[in-house]
Amino acid sequence: FDGNLAFLGAGMYTNNSGGSIYSSITNSVFQENRATDLGGAVYNKSVVGTSSPSFVNCTFSQNGAMNGGAGMYNTILFGICTPQISNSILWDQDPILNDATANPSVQNSIVRGTTLASGTTDGGSNFLNYDPLFVDEVNGDLRLKPCSPAVDNADVSAAPFNEDLDGNSRSVNSLD
Repeated sequence: FDGNLAFLGAGMYTNNSGGSIYSSITNSVFQENRATDLGGAVYNKSVVGTSSPSFVNCTFSQNGAMNGGAGMYNTILFGICTPQISNSILWDQDPILNDATANPSVQNSIVRGTTLASGTTDGGSNFLNYDPLFVDEVNGDLRLKPCSPAVDNADVSAAPFNEDLDGNSRSVNSLD
């Protein structure tokens, strides 16, 4: 999801008006997406029903939104909005923004900032404000340097694939 422009959710927009949405996004990059309102990379909304997309092994970088949630914005009118984020890197200036009732969960992830957004559940093992050490973020190379804090720190049971985006094994060193 790269270089998109939209009013809301330039990379991905979910709007549940009944029933349930359980999208699964895996091994994906959300990069340089821009929203002229909310949710630069992702906008999740539940009018009624449940909106609970999962993001596993995803990277969010250099996304922007004029009114907040450069990485992800989550909102509810009468339903449930509970995105699940694991083994991911949210490295936008404003990585997650929630309205008063949305409740995303983040675990085993690197998140820019010293605290998670209000309403966000800390599922554990997060690295807050640790530089993920991309090879060259400015020029779009989001591969990790060998000394990245993300190397060998994922929950391998949550990783559906044993290889990263380059086809290399997810485990560089043994995981004890």
